[in-house]
Amino acid sequence: MPQTGYISACFAQATNFSNFSYQIQMTIIKGDQGGIVFRADPSKGSFYYFHISTSGAYALETYSNYNPSRSEPLIQGTSPTIKTGLNQTNLITVVANGSSLKFFVNMQQIASVSDGTYNGGKIGVIAEDISNPTEVVFRNVVVWPL
Repeated sequence: MPQTGYISACFAQATNFSNFSYQIQMTIIKGDQGGIVFRADPSKGSFYYFHISTSGAYALETYSNYNPSRSEPLIQGTSPTIKTGLNQTNLITVVANGSSLKFFVNMQQIASVSDGTYNGGKIGVIAEDISNPTEVVFRNVVVWPL
């Protein structure tokens, strides 16, 4: 992403999941943060967005019309299980079952929340540049329906 202050989402078009485990390897090559989107409706710009940063911070937000729909993230914090810095690969997993959302980084649970804002939809990935142009590599996507 050559500009700052933007997100760039990529949705898997032939997907529609409600209850699932979604896992992906993510490496931030340069910039700020990246993450996964799930239960997405791209036509409305609505989705859950779970992201991690190069500093070890994480958060879950809901988006509507491609804007955060809450003033505060549903969850946020830092975790020593997140590999910090650039060119570090982190394995990100979400387990979504009804309103129960559990988040894992590098095979360790770091957060959970109950929220029923979105019930199903597409999965995808996001790169976000808060103050620096950002490049993120995603690979080895796996989804297990529950």
